[in-house]
Order: sequence, then structure tokens, then C-alpha cells
Amino acid sequence: MNALISALTGLSRLEDDAAFDERRMDIKIENILPALAENLYGNDWHVALRELLQNAQDAITQRDIEESHGHVHRRKQVGAGTIRIWIDAKTDDRAILFQDDGIGLTSEEIHKYIATIGETGKALADLTLAERKRLIGYFGIGFLAAFIIGRKVTVFSQSAVKFDVGSAVAVFDGRTEYRNGTLGTKVPEGTVVRVTLKDEFSDASRYPDTYLLDFQTLETAIRRCASNFSTPIFLHSSLQDGTGVLVTSEKVLMPLIVPFQRLIVMSEKVLMSLLRCLIFIFSSIEPPGLDLQQLVQPLAVQCHISK
Repeated sequence: MNALISALTGLSRLEDDAAFDERRMDIKIENILPALAENLYGNDWHVALRELLQNAQDAITQRDIEESHGHVHRRKQVGAGTIRIWIDAKTDDRAILFQDDGIGLTSEEIHKYIATIGETGKALADLTLAERKRLIGYFGIGFLAAFIIGRKVTVFSQSAVKFDVGSAVAVFDGRTEYRNGTLGTKVPEGTVVRVTLKDEFSDASRYPDTYLLDFQTLETAIRRCASNFSTPIFLHSSLQDGTGVLVTSEKVLMPLIVPFQRLIVMSEKVLMSLLRCLIFIFSSIEPPGLDLQQLVQPLAVQCHISK
């Protein structure tokens, strides 16, 4: 052991006396995107669902902002400003599709805002501080989360700003190289992200606990991940299900919920103030045998917890 300690303590001197030549580290980048996603987010598939929904929400918010400035024509179709999730369990490449009718992207914008990891959302420099606060996340970073559940991710998009430009398509398979092009036929304004699932999320017989093509599993997860979204979200059981089920609609509920939330908070504050006054007033004159502090403290604790 003494010889080992002696050798270890002498390593720095050996380093100083050594002869070196400069070399560059080699980095194996095959399938690096899934590795990055796992290191950033872990392997919780709920994170992938949340991040993809947040991207869709931001795209719709940005379109709303552009419409308010008159930069983009207003959507006229019924149900405009929605997110739709489609289950595709019938094809060999089982997938979940995330569709929004938001701002959309050109091929160049896909490269800049999605394929460039860490790039901020589309045209943030043109937004006011208040408008930026309406956005949730970052397109490049959030997009990585798709590789938690997906072995391939395909993006179809039509820009609402540059509608004269052809619809864009990009295919990512986990490597740093990806395919980026233009479709021969235009798709509706907005974006569709098709996530072709890994086996552990698409094979119910082998991986029943992580099977994501089950309608109820996805419905529950969407409610959990997007309970505070300002955009209605519809879940479709298949590509043939044209109606879908409205899973969450904060836009409808918030005008009703917010006044009650404010009333509850105000009531709690009033009650807490009354309790403090009672404790202060009666602490010196409470009747013999009556511990007022013990009577009101549980109520005070309950009010604190309920906040």
C-alpha cells in the first residue's frame, strides 16, 4: 500500500516530465439524439408528450400574436386554434401524430429552429416582452424529447407567414444528419409531427407497461401534462377518427375557474387574519381550562395547506 501511495503522489511529477503530442478527441455521433434526450430528460415518456404539446401550444400562440398584428390572415375554419393528437396503430410503423394549426415553418426554419439544438423559438426577437412571456419553451430543446419514445420523427409543416412557399418535410432518425425537403403537395397551415415509436412503446405484448397506443393511457397523460394549456386538445383513436375527443380546454374553463380561485384565496386571507386577531385578543383573557391556540391552530394550518 505504501508503494502505491508513493506512486500516486509522484504522478504529477511524471506528467510534467512526459513528452506529449496534440490530438483531437473522436466523438461517435451515431444515434446521438436519443442519448442527448435521455441525458436531458431521463426516460420518462410523459416528458416527451409534454414537450411536444408545449411546442404545439407555442406555435399556436405565435400565430395568434401574428394575427393580432395583421401579419397573418386570420383562421376562418371552425375549431381554429387547436391541438390534435392522432393514434396510428394500424400501420407497420406505429406512431403518434401531434398536429397544430399554428404559425408553421418553412424548410429553412425547420433547420434553424428545430434542427439547431438550443435555438430559441421562431422570431422571438420581433416579440414584445409580454408576448414572449406567453410562450412556454424552446423549440430545439423540446424537440429532442421526442427521441425518448421515437426511433424516427417526421415533421410536416406549412408556414402561415410564407404561404406561397411549398410545404416542408424533414425526417430525423436519431443521427445528426437528417433529410430536409419540400413536399409536392401543400398541407394545411401549421405543423404535424409524426413520432414513429420505439418497440418498447408500441408493442403491447412485450411491453404492456409502456404501451402508448392505448387511448385511455394517452388521454390520462394529456390531462396530466397539459392541464393549464390555453388551447383545446383533441385525441383521435385512429387516423380514420375524424372527430376525436376533447381532452382538455383551458380556454373554455379558465373564465369560470379564475373568479372562484380569486374568491377562495381572498376568503382564506380574511379567515387567516381573523384567526390571528382572535389569538392576539383572547390570548390574555381566555377562560380557565380553554386553550384557544389549540382550537384555532388546526384551522390555520388547514388554510395554509390549502394555498
